[in-house]
Amino acid sequence: MSLPVRVSLAGTANTRDLGGYQTEQGQRVRSGVLYRSDSPHRLAGGDAGAFERLGIRTIVDLRSYAELDRLGRPPLGPTVRVYVHAPLRIAVPVTGPATVPPDLKLDDTLTLGKLYCRFVTESGEELRTILRLLSDEQAFPALFYCVAGKDRTGIVAAIILALLGVPDEIIAADYAATADSFELFLELSSQDGALGNLADGQQVDSALLGAEAETMLSFLSWIRAEFGSVENLVGGFGIDGAAVAALRHNLLVPA
Repeated sequence: MSLPVRVSLAGTANTRDLGGYQTEQGQRVRSGVLYRSDSPHRLAGGDAGAFERLGIRTIVDLRSYAELDRLGRPPLGPTVRVYVHAPLRIAVPVTGPATVPPDLKLDDTLTLGKLYCRFVTESGEELRTILRLLSDEQAFPALFYCVAGKDRTGIVAAIILALLGVPDEIIAADYAATADSFELFLELSSQDGALGNLADGQQVDSALLGAEAETMLSFLSWIRAEFGSVENLVGGFGIDGAAVAALRHNLLVPA
């Protein structure tokens, strides 16, 4: 299994190339075309040149309206042609024991996998926008991110990689790799004020800060149990077989 390919930027902790992963069909995800990250709003100075060399054409911002307002857009370099704000959302506050709805708890413990299920079922329009955008070969190279590059970014990465045919174990390992960067992320986030502001001003529950492979495996299992396949899930959002085929054409190469 390929290790995650990290992109060194002083202003981010968790920027990675999703390329290099092998699929079950014997292909490989293209390198240098699709990146995931924590919020790149701090990019400045020497980062500007490094970011420009990535050649990013499309930026997909998964942060909430409040997070965008507080942190601002990233610097949009000369290669960027499209900036899309597609905030994954959930209808209720998700932080703090008093605000977590009962179906997100198991013996009073917040379950991240269930949280991800809620994000998916309540963000169909945003996910449709993202997948349609990435079915256009002119969108690449592309970057998508949320604040920490873990939860909302992890959901989008998982759906894309699953559609490409990457095995669940590799998807889960890619998700769990965020844990290696979280100490640096916390250090960088101190520049933005209180960590509690990560979630629209709500205090962040420590249960939300993990990145265990089992969480992603349970999320992927839920998708298949609920919808039959990831293809069926996105089909419900309006992503047809032609769009999925175009996504695979854009992002896969022979191994």
